[in-house]
Amino acid sequence: MALLRTAKLAGQWYERDPRRLAAQIDEWTSRVEPSAGAPPVFLLVPHAGHMWSGAVAGRGFGALKGADLSRIVLLAPSHYVAFPGMALPPREMELLETPIGDLEVDQQWCHQLEAGSELFLRRRDAVDMEHALEVELPFLARLFPRVPVVPLVCGQMDRASAKEAGLALGDLMEDGTVLVVSSDLTHYGADYGFEPFGPGSPSVWRKVEAMDRGGLERILAGDAEGLFDYIGETGWTACGALPASVALWALDVDVEGEILDYTSSSAISGDDLRSVSYGAVLLRSEQPLVPKALRVALRQLAADAIREAVGLSGSPAVRPDHPGLDLRRGAFVTLTKGGELRGCIGHPTSDLPLGEVIPKVARDAATADPRFRPLTAEELPDIALEISVLSPPRRVASLEEVRVPHHGLLIRGPSGAGLLLPQVAREYGLDRDAFFAMTLRKAGLAPDTPPESVEIYVFAATVF
Repeated sequence: MALLRTAKLAGQWYERDPRRLAAQIDEWTSRVEPSAGAPPVFLLVPHAGHMWSGAVAGRGFGALKGADLSRIVLLAPSHYVAFPGMALPPREMELLETPIGDLEVDQQWCHQLEAGSELFLRRRDAVDMEHALEVELPFLARLFPRVPVVPLVCGQMDRASAKEAGLALGDLMEDGTVLVVSSDLTHYGADYGFEPFGPGSPSVWRKVEAMDRGGLERILAGDAEGLFDYIGETGWTACGALPASVALWALDVDVEGEILDYTSSSAISGDDLRSVSYGAVLLRSEQPLVPKALRVALRQLAADAIREAVGLSGSPAVRPDHPGLDLRRGAFVTLTKGGELRGCIGHPTSDLPLGEVIPKVARDAATADPRFRPLTAEELPDIALEISVLSPPRRVASLEEVRVPHHGLLIRGPSGAGLLLPQVAREYGLDRDAFFAMTLRKAGLAPDTPPESVEIYVFAATVF
């Protein structure tokens, strides 16, 4: 029988009336520009009662408006139940109730997490009782009513366990998935047993804000290790710092971030005895999110195509099955032998499914790269295979928009085009100007060609 997680805090922590609640959320989420630029991959929002932190949370969720989301993973700390690991909803829990509509639980993802790591356990008590989950749900129901949710509650974990949980989560991350971390920031005052700067005062609140911003800077950098260190060094009492670390370990991509809002309960109420800080932080990434199972499937397709190209096909290989093979993305296959390049061919545009692109460019890298003789069967045991899945190339107005080594470059000039993958700049230690000059040479142009005389495109790559 299907189970509903009921809305227990409506009328207490947030508005019970559906129309008034929807109007509040609309007002709060309208105070920020909707999502633009690279896809969002991480959002941190507070979870106090809406009267305290609803406006800050609204700025965070409002930044997601317009994003093409297929799944929302909501991570919260456990305030009521002590347990090790990560709590999943019970298998029969299919819906999350809110006054403005119920949300679907993504049980398929929950099953995969449970199978992928022993740290993920079914705990109805933790999920049912946790206010840090519930206060975020009305925002999701209003903005993304048809996007399934994976509710997770973070229990007690040391660094190694938190990293393991994050990596298990990262194995499933794919385009359209966003990690939402529910966390208030510093809890300050005698009531919370945390007064390292003395009793509350304007100078103390400035120190508290500096502490908060120190933690948020680690989050903005996508630095899970640094955030975990910061918690230990400062005693930072952000209740969702551990879930934030787990989420950052799940993100195997470069990120760009911004602090969307920041305030505190003392600033709202004038209370000088105690304070809880609230912040909203958004991280974006241009890199494609390629789940582990899809990486395995793509590597198998590439390896099978290369074996066939060098005459080692044998019995027909069983084609791997993964829905991501239908994703339209550009990709490159790079072959090396003894650390030296042996072939590299790609398809930079996003007009064909990966399931078609990868076998083709793998065969061409092995046999049709004009810089090398065709690969032989005898060489195959010494060949290392690397796949780069690309984001769609994006034209930029000036060279100043190129971020090295995050971006790869595609240059189109009057006599042809040239492309270099992002890892080329990293491997050779190139700055932006040197990377641009090398790409110009690849396009058959002089290295001092002015940027304004060519079309410059950037892209990101996930490499495995």
